Amino acid sequence: DIFSIHIKDLRYHIFFGFADKILSLFSLGPEYNTYQGGLRMNEISTYQFFLLYQTKNNIKLIDVRESYEYDQYHIDGSQNIPLQLLLDKHHLFVNSLNHYYLICHNGAKSRIAAIFLANQGISATSIVGGISRWPGRLVKTAKYKSY
Repeated sequence: DIFSIHIKDLRYHIFFGFADKILSLFSLGPEYNTYQGGLRMNEISTYQFFLLYQTKNNIKLIDVRESYEYDQYHIDGSQNIPLQLLLDKHHLFVNSLNHYYLICHNGAKSRIAAIFLANQGISATSIVGGISRWPGRLVKTAKYKSY
């Protein structure tokens, strides 16, 4: 029944939205697994990823926001592949030999991308909270320089 599906989805989003806030605030565990639709997916809090980003070289970070959002501000070293492009042509950008971290504005699009890539056999982790909770420096593309 459609009503019970929507109630179930609402409970899921309320619970995981709350859990994400708690994990982000207290940064419990560096990386954790969640299950969505029976599929295991890796997630990491923004703060825990920030610590990893500061200490590890060659992190494959994909920003799945739209290009105009990425141009306004992004994490240095990230690669912009908008979600729809990644879903349509993932084989051009990712492979099963690497592990990818996915980020968007608040974590919703990166979660979709992580689930999709997991279905394709690609190792990926969604960054919960997204760039809106990023504690580090953000860079801007030249046309969005601050005055």
